Amino acid sequence: MFGALACGLSACLTPPNDGGTATNPRASQGTQVVAPVAPPIPAGARGVRVIFKSGPNGSFDVPPPNGTVNAAGSGLKAMRLFTPSGLDLASGGYASAAWPKWIKNVEIGISGTNNLAAQDPNCARFALPAEDTSAQCNFDGVTSRPCGASSGLFRISEYDCGRGTAATNTSIAGDGPGNDNDGIYLRVQFDRAAAMLAPSENIMAVLEYSAAAVNSAPVDPTTCFTGGRFAPQSAGCADMVWQIYMKHQASDLYQPYLMLVPPMFSYVNSAVGESGLGVGTKQFIVPLASDAPMNGSSGLTEIQLSRVKGLPISTPGFQTKCNGAAAAANSALCAGMVFYSLTLYRI
Repeated sequence: MFGALACGLSACLTPPNDGGTATNPRASQGTQVVAPVAPPIPAGARGVRVIFKSGPNGSFDVPPPNGTVNAAGSGLKAMRLFTPSGLDLASGGYASAAWPKWIKNVEIGISGTNNLAAQDPNCARFALPAEDTSAQCNFDGVTSRPCGASSGLFRISEYDCGRGTAATNTSIAGDGPGNDNDGIYLRVQFDRAAAMLAPSENIMAVLEYSAAAVNSAPVDPTTCFTGGRFAPQSAGCADMVWQIYMKHQASDLYQPYLMLVPPMFSYVNSAVGESGLGVGTKQFIVPLASDAPMNGSSGLTEIQLSRVKGLPISTPGFQTKCNGAAAAANSALCAGMVFYSLTLYRI
């Protein structure tokens, strides 16, 4: 009896002799389960570097003399790309055969009379040897020190953005809401076609830049929170604010994705009495795969870095510290931004 019971249990616990082939329980119902296959990763350059200089050693040509129109697609476009190590990769813009087609456009806003959101020509432009490199600022009110950007670099001088013209004061750079009408910005547009970027691919961005300000952060930072959210645009919280946006298209108006500035790398009103000393990097992920193209939607296609607040020229101490005798303005490393490079990696 026990043998029969053991045999019975053995029969219950022994799988059928099917030659090692598993049987799909749905096979008898005429249904086949197939694992999804991810689209192949497109070939081509997996990392590119944008160098914020004009001329053959940089990504941009000489900008128009009156600046660029503050509208999507009207900025100064990158015409050359480099490898992450700085070697030549492609020139001639998007139309060239060597251009990595997953990057549709890289553009920056140049100030001038064409740019209705930033009309002073010295506000946002490439540094000039005769002006920017010789700029001197009186950080401590006694000794003049260099405060201009290196020749050729894309720089934003807050002194120039905030002063306007003596007659009409119309050239003050307005605050940017982060849309396609911002005057001072950096915009990168990606091609989300499966032949250019796989739906599973994201972008890792590494930005190299300097950020200098007149005033340090407030002693009591709680005054900079509104409804539990950090609001650096509030008075006394930050001299300037840059934010990063992710968009489906340039005209979208979204909440910022990340904050670029603050923090600053140096402050004029400090015990040291110097500014423009720090060059840093910000690394961030652009999660394109979180919103891939499907059902007619383009998905996420671009990032935009915008100056959304600047320091008014009337700020106490601004003119005396950032407007030295040797150069009337052009003091991006007293208060402002200097961009060096942006490297983009497909991951």
